[in-house]
Amino acid sequence: MIEDGTFDKFDNLENLILNSNKIQNMSSEVLTEKLGSKLKHLNLNDNEISLSSLNFKYLINLKSLSIGFNHNIGKELKSSSTWEFPKELANLTELYFYLCKITIIPDNLFKNLM
Repeated sequence: MIEDGTFDKFDNLENLILNSNKIQNMSSEVLTEKLGSKLKHLNLNDNEISLSSLNFKYLINLKSLSIGFNHNIGKELKSSSTWEFPKELANLTELYFYLCKITIIPDNLFKNLM
């Protein structure tokens, strides 16, 4: 479990790599406003997360999101045809979600990223 505000101690953190840590979810207070003001690259590859367990609210400067090899994402997209990336991620230029066992992509998934 990642403690709330853990990364707020870093005033200039732009790249956060948390891959292969068996993360299942994150409190809404991990990806905070302070962190989001500087963070440009977030790597959550090879964990056990689902999209709905992440709070993207403050990640307005994020350019790259890597969430590959999280099998729960494929299951989640298959069961929820209404999930969409939030408008706060509109500045994304790179999105990686490989090996998530995705079998269906909801029509609105990328609506807010365009």
